[in-house]
Amino acid sequence: MQEVEKVYQDAYYRTKCLKGLFVHDISNLFQIISNSIELCESLLLGEENKEDIAEYFRLITQHLNRGKKLIRNVRNLSDLEEYEMSLSPVEIFSNLRGAISFTRTSYPKKDVDIKIISDYGNLYTMANELLTEAFENIITNSINYNKNTPV
Repeated sequence: MQEVEKVYQDAYYRTKCLKGLFVHDISNLFQIISNSIELCESLLLGEENKEDIAEYFRLITQHLNRGKKLIRNVRNLSDLEEYEMSLSPVEIFSNLRGAISFTRTSYPKKDVDIKIISDYGNLYTMANELLTEAFENIITNSINYNKNTPV
């Protein structure tokens, strides 16, 4: 009986921790989006430069994309705990190109240079939808922690 209680207690604490992280991160994203919208409204009323307004809209888009990714990550984490995800043949380069595209959209002001160099036209592995997540994570960390220009 104690073993079952421990499993449920561990699950409860993981859930509570994920909830705290999720609420905090989403709240921050929404605050940035809200501030950007307010600034756009004031710029529009003051008939300011369209480039300034466009920059705030890019910021809003970037943070909405980050929010979508955060939600997807939390869903994937909860799915991992609920069942074992099955593997199937996945084409690596299409997933990598999708991750590169998403990451470039998330960093519109960064000069990012990513090249895929391979002797293979298509390359397959046994994976699931988390492969793209792994690629996005690696690319995002590479951009965040690389001081070179272009990244």
